[in-house]
Amino acid sequence: MRPNLSPLDDPAYALPAYSTMLALGFLCAWLLARRDGQRQGIHPADMYDFTLWMLAWGLIGARVMHVIFDGHFMEYVHMCTDSTLVPAIDPPVKYCAADEQCWRQFHSIMDILLNWGSTVDKFFNCDETRHVCYPSPDCLLAFKAWRGGLAFYGGLIFATAFAWRFLLRHRIPFLKMADIAAYGIALGLFFGRVGCFLNGCCYGKVCPVPPGVVFPRGGAAWRAHLDATLISRGQQALPVHPTQLYQAVLNLGVFAVLYWLVRPGKRRHGEVLAWFLILKAVTRGVVEIWRDDDRGVFFGFISTAQIFGVAMVIAGMAMLWWLGEQRRKEAVTA
Repeated sequence: MRPNLSPLDDPAYALPAYSTMLALGFLCAWLLARRDGQRQGIHPADMYDFTLWMLAWGLIGARVMHVIFDGHFMEYVHMCTDSTLVPAIDPPVKYCAADEQCWRQFHSIMDILLNWGSTVDKFFNCDETRHVCYPSPDCLLAFKAWRGGLAFYGGLIFATAFAWRFLLRHRIPFLKMADIAAYGIALGLFFGRVGCFLNGCCYGKVCPVPPGVVFPRGGAAWRAHLDATLISRGQQALPVHPTQLYQAVLNLGVFAVLYWLVRPGKRRHGEVLAWFLILKAVTRGVVEIWRDDDRGVFFGFISTAQIFGVAMVIAGMAMLWWLGEQRRKEAVTA
């Protein structure tokens, strides 16, 4: 776990690992898509606009899905109506008698810029009845993605909806562009999951034997184990499955299959997209078995990602069937 990639010890020059890896993944995916798009007759300017807008709508959709489906919806509601009902995460003190005791200094220039130049983090107040810190009321918290919380499938849905409109306006075949985007997304997700590992989020269930890893005290896994009374405050977190790395390796494998196997042998536009939907859903669904972070679980065993994954597999298989039918019809009429 290394949430700050900066070689400098000064926290004012922090380089957030997760954001950095997301940016690196986007850059690699864009360069790949730009090169392949030019080969297929797509103007570089259109590809540039397309990828930037896809990123923007993807982030919006990922945030919307997190807020609604990841099990935190009522927390965002309470942050506007009664924030004392929301538990404080990593407050500066365990016991407080005044609001000032729950404030802390910001850790980076980015934090200061995102909070209008203030050098003091007033995100927590003190409940003088219970003598504990609680989050300050914030009706806009649901929109502050930099505080954490993105869900991939929401980003995929919103980005796809935008892509349909953009490509229709620019008269670019949807399936041609979707095939290019599919393996680029898989490559970008590899970097994103590495960022998750460095950030300590999206951790797995307890795994006392290799490949179990121990995340540092104060991280998400440590807080979860503390809340579940698996450890005391002075203990380290228990070793857990590095599900972030599982997913990173699988995403890289999906990219390799799509780019070097499916793409060269495809006979119609859309085949790469169809296989992306299937492979992404299956690999994510399998890794969900070992995940243990708070991400929205229904009936005690099925996650939001697995539910959406079933729909993606069905959509991918239906697309492959439809493309096969189109090839057969063309063969008959030829």
